[in-house]
Amino acid sequence: RVPVRLQLVTLPGAAAYRLQVAADGQFQALALETESVSGEFVVPGLPDGAYFLRFRAVDELGLAGRDAVARLEIDALPLPPALVTPQEDAIVADPRPSFAWSAPAGSAGYRFQLAKPGPAGTVLVDEVTAGASFVASGALEPGSYEWRVAARDAAGGEGPFGESRKFTWRDRPAAPALQPPALGGKVLSFSWPAGVPGLEYRLQLATDANFKRLVVNQRVSEPRLIVARPGPGRYYVRLRAIEPNGLEGDFGPPQSLEILRRRRWPADLLLALPFFLALLAL
Repeated sequence: RVPVRLQLVTLPGAAAYRLQVAADGQFQALALETESVSGEFVVPGLPDGAYFLRFRAVDELGLAGRDAVARLEIDALPLPPALVTPQEDAIVADPRPSFAWSAPAGSAGYRFQLAKPGPAGTVLVDEVTAGASFVASGALEPGSYEWRVAARDAAGGEGPFGESRKFTWRDRPAAPALQPPALGGKVLSFSWPAGVPGLEYRLQLATDANFKRLVVNQRVSEPRLIVARPGPGRYYVRLRAIEPNGLEGDFGPPQSLEILRRRRWPADLLLALPFFLALLAL
């Protein structure tokens, strides 16, 4: 990875530390020369290749000690892409999830890996792809996974893998079974069996079977919902469960109900009374 971070073991009496970087062991052509008081150095983005490092401790008078030489090989290009989706610790409900990442400049392809997490994790997928996306060919089993991507250049050279991301695949929560709705004087009541603790629910009531014209679209934490009685007509209702992490299940099969016009016999009789009296008079 670039930039390269180096940390020296500090020495008693040292006031600073000096670093020289060169492509040759004789340090005739320096690529970098810098000093640090703490002994920590950040080597900026050098091109891929082999380098020699030379360190010296410097006292308060500016006198430098003996050299310590090390070898450094940089193989950081092309830079790894930034992972886009799934996000870290995401809950994925699709058994064949889609993966996406950025396309860094100079990348001609990518190497994608999917594995089970852990020190002895098993690599399940290791494939080279031309585009900045990947779709699993087979269905995953429920569980935890992690994925990472490395970029490749036009010559087939491969850069380092970026940081891996973890996600969990599990099935969507099943839709509860709606009980027959109860129609009261001014209200319409819905109920269903309670799920596991923490579940929430979304109930939709619409005037069309495609649920484009919603009358009710409400999220509740209890296995019941009471709404104002809608006007006469045919309606459609459906229900889904929502896990505490926000994962929404599929809607269950829609049910239809018809609300009839309420009868108002006393008022109707009063309106018709004058006609009956006129008939009796005749």
